Amino acid sequence: MARQENPELAAVLEKFICVRIVHGWGLDLSLFQFDTDMTLAVFFMNADRTIYGRYGTKFARDTSLEGLLYTAGAALEVHKGFPQNKPQVAAKTGPAPRWKTPEIMPTLKTRHEAGDVSSYGCIHCHTVHEGELTSRWLSGESIPDRLIWKYPLPNVVGLGLEAKDGRTVRTVGNNSAAQAAGIKPGDRVLNVAGQQILSVADVSWALQQAPDDGMLELEIERGAARERVTLALKNGWRRRISVARNNTTSMLQKTVSGFFCNVLSSGDKQKLGLPETALGLRVTYLPAAKEKDPNMNAVNAGIKVNDLIVEVDGQRVAMNADDWLAYLLQKKKPGQTLELTILRAGAEQKLNIPLPK
Repeated sequence: MARQENPELAAVLEKFICVRIVHGWGLDLSLFQFDTDMTLAVFFMNADRTIYGRYGTKFARDTSLEGLLYTAGAALEVHKGFPQNKPQVAAKTGPAPRWKTPEIMPTLKTRHEAGDVSSYGCIHCHTVHEGELTSRWLSGESIPDRLIWKYPLPNVVGLGLEAKDGRTVRTVGNNSAAQAAGIKPGDRVLNVAGQQILSVADVSWALQQAPDDGMLELEIERGAARERVTLALKNGWRRRISVARNNTTSMLQKTVSGFFCNVLSSGDKQKLGLPETALGLRVTYLPAAKEKDPNMNAVNAGIKVNDLIVEVDGQRVAMNADDWLAYLLQKKKPGQTLELTILRAGAEQKLNIPLPK
């Protein structure tokens, strides 16, 4: 479509061998490391698997034909200097993944038939993140923030970048790490952690590899001068990303807790006479026994659709959708019990739900 509709982009893409991957079966996760909860991810790479840069983020505002054209041209410039510049892009390939392909993740292995690429059996991109998290959780592994809140966008550290080039600073957030480092609108971000930046996705990749608590060095261009600045990243900085999205959210909840719920809005709490600070999680979906590898523990414990959860393990403090996912994945372990107080027909009752082992 791009080749037909945009002659300028078509001419640039003729300089590449273009390959489109449409499902996750056999996807080499040691090479294709990206935010699997987004619609489009583009890799510009050498035949020896060296990655020059990435394109595409969670938000459509960062994606355009103009931006893709710019990044493709920047990748060609990197290619001209290859392999002499290989050390400068080496960090754009991350460490070996826990599982090399999605279908060998334990929870996906039991849910998907080998090689089934039908609409039901297909391993979608968003399935990969959910499969990794639930597989790690069921194995008893500790799950750090970097595995839940993945691929932070630059605005998380206060950098609002121009989508068309991914380098020019459009805005700097107040009281942000970028502001504290002295970055100003109009600056151009050339490198992050020693990695040449071709797009917003490249910055997101570098932030994904950044420490949970530590320093991150950037090289910026201001006018004709170049200088290095350092971002101070404080523990919990990743949590400014929203991770609770669509199928990833529903499958995570169902695999761990055995049900799916929505967070009550302020208006819904007010109608029910609950304070703004109260916990309110409405059960909206329960698995059926006929589903592939369902967690029926909550159903067997007696929970029902429309039950309102007002207490979790003795806590009645409000949680947003991200808080709820993080609680299940980071605070609970396989085989433990989820102790709930639910509101049903105006009366509270206790339910104890055993988590899967």
